[in-house]
Amino acid sequence: MIPDPARVTALLREAAAEIVMPRWRALERHEVMAKQRGDVVTVADLEAEAFLTPRLRDLLPGSVVVGEEAAEHDAALFDLLVGSDPVWLIDPVDGTRNFADGDPAFAVMVALVRGGETLQSWILEPALERLALAERGAGTEVDGARARLTPLAPDARCDGMAGRRFLRALEAEPGLIARVRAPGCAGDDYLRLVAGELDFAVYGKLKPWDHAPGALLVAEAGGVARHLDSAPYDPTGRTLGPILSATDAGTWQRLAAVLAGVPAPG
Repeated sequence: MIPDPARVTALLREAAAEIVMPRWRALERHEVMAKQRGDVVTVADLEAEAFLTPRLRDLLPGSVVVGEEAAEHDAALFDLLVGSDPVWLIDPVDGTRNFADGDPAFAVMVALVRGGETLQSWILEPALERLALAERGAGTEVDGARARLTPLAPDARCDGMAGRRFLRALEAEPGLIARVRAPGCAGDDYLRLVAGELDFAVYGKLKPWDHAPGALLVAEAGGVARHLDSAPYDPTGRTLGPILSATDAGTWQRLAAVLAGVPAPG
């Protein structure tokens, strides 16, 4: 049993309207805190996750929640992903640094995962007024319209996003790459990909709340979201290799052939 997607959408919109957007471009200095590895968290992240956690749990009896901010303090929560209960993944404000800087490219993201499979996902960009959602086997919608990716021509040049360790390798392939930039918000990248505004996105960091929502959106829109070893994206795989998403299998293969030569971080 899975919940009515409209009820989850309503919760995301409520969290965005009541908690996130009132703080956008209005944060006080003490409302932005440092995390590990140079990341930041804001009161909007904390309060939105606290708002969504019990409400999502109530929508699906027997479900559990793994939120980004809770997992920051309790790594044992990751173990819930390999259990038998359905798991809600929450990224209350993806692209927090953008949010704190007043950039509109940030998102509220949720995915429902069970047994290593992502069943449903949502990405809401409240400042840009865009919403994408997907259900396994039922397709992807962007702003209420069915999304279906168009395969690129075999010799087409690609426009995409890549984590910094991949940028040099891609920029050295002008016959393949038209433009590549470093990402600042995975949710924005995935939504733009399924909307046809990007051709690919590749990331080395694999936090499940960053990629489970977008990988399902891409797959259900007819694209490909796989680890670079060709394994299907696995939200439970904390030690698997980078994830590459692309508009079609041919484009994925062309990009993967270049990225396979990028050394792993030391």
